Amino acid sequence: GGQEEDVDGRGGDEVGDGQEESAEKSAKETRESEEQLALRLKLPMLDNLLAMTLGRLPKRPEVETDYHFQCVAALHQQLRNGWVEEFKAPTAAVLSPDEVSDMVGL
Repeated sequence: GGQEEDVDGRGGDEVGDGQEESAEKSAKETRESEEQLALRLKLPMLDNLLAMTLGRLPKRPEVETDYHFQCVAALHQQLRNGWVEEFKAPTAAVLSPDEVSDMVGL
């Protein structure tokens, strides 16, 4: 029939297989939710803006080039993390262009 024989006497790995499948499914869902969050928060655009802006920071002559770029990368990551923390909550207020215009008096 369609049943497999219990060759090793352990009774099969149904529980282990289920846990493994569940972990894979959870990891996939996490990746998908992270991608959705990234798109919702416009992270690709933010990364581009940060790269353009931070890339203009002048390197001080006394600072090694590698260290300068490590600092720029760390600052980029800190700003990105701050952005995500500020806006990741579904209840976070995101202003429309009209609301921004009203705030600045345009």
